[in-house]
Order: sequence, then C-alpha cells, then structure tokens
Amino acid sequence: MYPSAGSSLLPTVLRPLLGDMPIGVAARRAGLPETTTFGELGQDVWGRLPASTISDLARVVVAALRQQSLDSVAKRPVFVGGCRLEDLDLGVRARHALSNSRLVGSGTVVEATVGELMLLPNFGVATLLDVLVQDERRVRLGGSESKTSQFQRTQSAAVRRVAGELGRKRWATRISKDDPRFGHDLTLLDLGAQSPREAAQALARLTYTPSEARSTVAAIRRFICEVDDSRTLTLEKELEQIVGALTGRETARLAVLARLGLSGQEPLTLELAGRSVGVTRERVRQIEKKFREQVAKCAAIWTPVLDRALQLGGELLPISASDLERSLRDSEIIGSEFSVGSLLSAAEVFGRQLPFAVRNDGAGGLAPIGDWAPVSVVRSTARRLVEHWGATTVDDLAARLVAQGFDVEPRLLSSTLESLDGFRWLDPTHEWFWMKGTRNRILNLIEKIMSVAGSIEVAELRVGVGRHHRMKGFRPPRRVLASLCVDCGLYRQDGTRILGGEDLPDWRDVLGRNERLLAEALFDAGPVMRREDLENLVVGQRGLNRSSFYVYLTYSPIIERYAPGVFGLRGARVSAAQVDSLIPPRVRHQVLQDHGWTDAGHLWAAFRISPASESTGILGAPAAVRAVTSGSFDLLAEDGSAVGTLVIEQNMWGLTPYFRRWGVESGDYVVISLDLSSRVATIIAGTEELLLKFQAGE
Repeated sequence: MYPSAGSSLLPTVLRPLLGDMPIGVAARRAGLPETTTFGELGQDVWGRLPASTISDLARVVVAALRQQSLDSVAKRPVFVGGCRLEDLDLGVRARHALSNSRLVGSGTVVEATVGELMLLPNFGVATLLDVLVQDERRVRLGGSESKTSQFQRTQSAAVRRVAGELGRKRWATRISKDDPRFGHDLTLLDLGAQSPREAAQALARLTYTPSEARSTVAAIRRFICEVDDSRTLTLEKELEQIVGALTGRETARLAVLARLGLSGQEPLTLELAGRSVGVTRERVRQIEKKFREQVAKCAAIWTPVLDRALQLGGELLPISASDLERSLRDSEIIGSEFSVGSLLSAAEVFGRQLPFAVRNDGAGGLAPIGDWAPVSVVRSTARRLVEHWGATTVDDLAARLVAQGFDVEPRLLSSTLESLDGFRWLDPTHEWFWMKGTRNRILNLIEKIMSVAGSIEVAELRVGVGRHHRMKGFRPPRRVLASLCVDCGLYRQDGTRILGGEDLPDWRDVLGRNERLLAEALFDAGPVMRREDLENLVVGQRGLNRSSFYVYLTYSPIIERYAPGVFGLRGARVSAAQVDSLIPPRVRHQVLQDHGWTDAGHLWAAFRISPASESTGILGAPAAVRAVTSGSFDLLAEDGSAVGTLVIEQNMWGLTPYFRRWGVESGDYVVISLDLSSRVATIIAGTEELLLKFQAGE
C-alpha cells in the first residue's frame, strides 16, 4: 500500500500534474534542498530518508494532488494488458473498491483509465496513489509470470491495438529518431525505427511472452502520453526543453536561451548574454555555435507549439506586435511575456518559414508574406455555414476548421471574421454571426412565415424555422433570431414580436404550390383545423398528394401544431378555447421525459430542456439508461457532424458544446440515441413533435 517501499512517491502517470512543482517547507523538514520538486521524490528516497519522513512526504503528495484537477491525466491507462488482483499489494480500501467494480472479473483486473478509477465509489486521491504505485511496480518487474515457467512467444493483440493507436497519431511521421526530446524514447521502442509510425509497424509484427507484451504496451502508452502532453506546453516550456536536451549543462542552456531570446525576452548581444550567466562573450559565441551545429544535425525537430504560434500569427494578419502577443497569451500558447522578436528568432533557429514580416512603418506591425491560406479557408467555411443555417457561432466555425486540419481557437477567429465583407455580429457577446450578401436558408423560411403571419412572437418564429427538415432541428436562440430579422432590414422588433413592413410580400408569391394549397385552405376555413378536416379539404378537394400532405404538415414552417390533432397557420390569432374545442378526445402523452428502444436496437432518451440545463449543459441520465451503458460515445449531430464526445460520468451527460453550437435553449426537446455496439451517440433537437415521433416508433 502507499507509500510502497522501493517505489516513487509520485507515480509516472501523475508527473504532468506535480512533477515540476516544489514541495515547499516539507523539503526543509525532510532535510532536502528547498528547491526539491515532487518529481524528484523517486525510488532513491527509500535509501536516503527514514520511513517516518517518507510517510510525511507521502501525505504532502496526497494533499497537493487533492488541489489539482485530474482532467489532464484522466485518459492515462492503468493495468495495461490486465493483471491478477492478488499480484497487487494493495491496501484494504483500494482492494475493496476494485473487487466490487466491473474492472475485476474472476480475479483479473482489466485495463482501465485514471478517470474510470476515480469514478469508483469510495475511491479518492490516496487510493489512486496506492493503485498507481502498485501498477508501476508490476510493469517494472515484468508482470507476475513465474521465472521458471516457459511461455510460447506469440503475436499480441494488445500490442497490435496500441501500436495501431501510435501509428495513427498525426505526429507519427513528424518525429524522427534524432529528435532531442523524443528520439531516445523512440529508439527504446524500436532500435531501427526512423519515426513512431515505423516503430508501431515493427512492434505489431513481433512476438512476445505475456509479460513482454504487457511491458511493451505500457511503454507505447507512456510514449504516446509523453508526446501528447508536449503539445499542451507553453512555447517557453517547449523551447526550454529542446534547448536543455541539446546543451546538457545548465550554463550552456541559460546562455542559449538568453542569446537567442528563446525564453521570451528579446535576444541579447553576446556581451549581455555572457553577463547574464557569468561567462565571457567568447564563451557564449562558442556555446551558440555548438548549439546551432547540433540543431543542424537533426533532420527536423518537432515544435508543435512554435508551429501553432506562427500559424496564429498568419491567421490574424495584419496585426500589431502587441496584439499578437496578447492573442498568444489569451490562447495560452505563451505563459507570460514572449516578444515577437523571440518568436522570429525561434522560427529562424529551427528553420520554420515565416508567414509574416515586420513592417518598416515604425509601428512594429506584422504584414503577410503572400496569401495566407487559412484566411480564405475561414471565409469560405463561414459562408457555407451561413448559407446553410442562416446564422452560426464562432465555436461551430472553429470546430469545422479543426475538422479540415486547422488548429484554431474560437476566440481568435473574431478579428479575421470582422475583416470579411458582409460580416455582422448578432449578439453583444460576439458568439453568433451572419454574412450579408450570401444565400440564406433561414431568411427564406422567415419570409414564408411572415408572409402568412404579418407579425409573430419571436418564440413562435423560432419554432417554425426549426421545423424545416433541412434545418435538422437547428434554431438560433430567440435573441439571435430577432437580431437577424432586424439586421437584414426587412423586419422590425417590438418587444417580443417581429413585425413586417408595408413591403411585406404576398404569401401567394412566396410559397410553393403545396404550401399555397395548405395556406388557402386554412385562410378559407381556419386559421386552425382538425388534422382530418384539413386533410379532407386539401387532399380530397384540392388535389394535394396524401404523402405530400403529411410531409408538409410535419416540416412546413408556415404550419403550427396547436394541440394534438390540431393544426393551423403559424402566428394566427386564435384563443385557447377555440383550440380546445378542436382537440380530439384522447389521452395526452407524457412528454417531459421518456426513453425506449428503436426498431434498429438503439437506446434513446428524450429530454425537455429546463433553464438550469440550458445554463449548465448537463442532463441526468435516466436510471434505465444507466443500468445498461457507461463510458464514452462519439457524439454526432443529426446532420452527421461531430460535436465531441458524450461521457456518461456520475450519471450525468455534459452537452454544453452542442447546446452552444446548435442554439438549444429552455423549452426545446432533445433526444439522444445510443448505438451501444459502435459506441456512437446521435443527438437531435426539436419540439414536442420530436418526442412524439420517437414514442410512436417513427
């Protein structure tokens, strides 16, 4: 149990959280240097410190971890390859928690993640440390195989699976064996590999004993996590790591950082760089020369954070140097101050092509070098979204750009968008926008509704817009929709109503044939009618195809379902008594929440969004759903676009990104359909009709 004799006090899996953090006054009490970090509390402490002191330090580790969020390590693997519970020297609490979980079957512990462990009942930070220390010990000792037993060497499905994951990484061909940070670990995976992808292919073909397979899987997983974590560093930290790996000695590292400005400050002269580290200017020159020679020996040093900083600079052009620094800081690419001069120096040192140059106008601004492709991509992607949806969000645009291979931050798109012709914000928070001068489906739908209504409540207009089948349940929030109506110049707002002007077109000129037949019937005999009466009128007497009748009754924006079996023109002035008198006698459905199975075998759950769930983006999973599923699902919108991952965690579903991108708000209905075999979840937004369709098995 933790702390375990001979084991590190901070397991490798948790080093990204505390590894570089000083342990503080506890170091002095333990007789250690005051600069000692948690990452330095390795196996050697057992030979240097009394057991009581080690126990005190272990309590400090537990306390420090309780102040940290574990989100960044939640996907890190534990029990890779599986193991026997009896082979883990766990404390009572950890053993009891695992024994009573789905992670253990017939005495065997299956592969899990840190996040899955933390979801277990009565499983806290101290218990997690106990488990991680023992798992690390298991891997270090090569599993639980008897040294006297003979195992046949075979290919390992587990190794092939995790090797495949390594080979599919976007960076799998961009890291070489001579990379100063990752080349050594890559060589340890496979001596002859030139890249992670080559290592993955070679490892998948080899044969292993069971313990060798487990150790190999663990090594591959550690390599993946190490590289993935490096992509989240600040630019300063990335450059410091590279320089440290190439120079070795502290004096040389500091001299290079100061001379070339790679720590964020403007590059220094040889004289000033020498003074800063206590050596001569000639010594700095020698250090710099040797460093550049080492950089030149590397085929290509992987610098994802530097590349992202340069990309951002290109996307925001033209821009002042100070604004670029602010944007880099806001996007968390840099941690504090990092001058443009340092950015230019880093690009030069590591052979990166600059997308911009410093203008010679005395203002220190940055100007483009040629055409910067992402700007055109932003323009074309934004126009397509507005043409299809009428209005969209910066978040949705950013997600579409990421899907095209561009790593962007939503908040950093604003300046690019504002430079585009016809661009208009639709809310004061600068989340929603549209573009004048483009085709706009939602404005066409609004025109149809206004032609028959003349004036209408914003809420009713919003429901009508979302009714059209091509909108896939998408409807901008009421405030955004009202702003769009006013901004297009065709309508005006009076409180919660949208009003048409004198030049409002006649509905006969706006609607197509089928919708005109429905409108004529409702204007003549309505404006609200029982479904069967309306059907007899337009199908029996006016010749509308029956199938078309039901299609338009369901999807036409000019039609409103006033009550079960009662339909009419959207925006019509009718009393509640008039509607009630037309309701066919039948039992009303329970519509607030329901769940069931589709004919395709998919589990579905329906929700009516409350003000609280709109604000938090959180929905509680029904008990019947929780009983048969857990874990994560790829989350798709109805149009097939990816909207993140649905994680069933502590019986709660977090859907904030979807709510924001799709404009979901209080009163809307949302149905989530789960394909348990493919682990894909589809989310659909709409009105009460959506729930009724699922309840009816449609």
